[in-house]
Amino acid sequence: MDLKICKRCRRMYQSVINKAFCPDCMEADEKKFQEVKSYVWEHKGCSIIDVVNECDVEERQVKEWMRENRLQFATTSGSFLECLQCGEPILSGKYCEKCLGKMN
Repeated sequence: MDLKICKRCRRMYQSVINKAFCPDCMEADEKKFQEVKSYVWEHKGCSIIDVVNECDVEERQVKEWMRENRLQFATTSGSFLECLQCGEPILSGKYCEKCLGKMN
């Protein structure tokens, strides 16, 4: 076990896995994710800005969940990422279908 300092709350914790946050902060993040996921599900046409304003979460965090394929909006109107390869709008992940096909 390794002693680490949480990047969010700055408390010391014992890490058994390579995570940057303590268990309390990770639990709080997961709770916030579930709240955001429910909001997006209930408000199908919402945008990232709607989520930021209604759920009190940072835009950076919402986009991180989208990049991780954990969160996806119904449309790209105001709620999209850009493909890291070509810049086309995508709903989640890192690459568009076209670029994924080229990589494989």
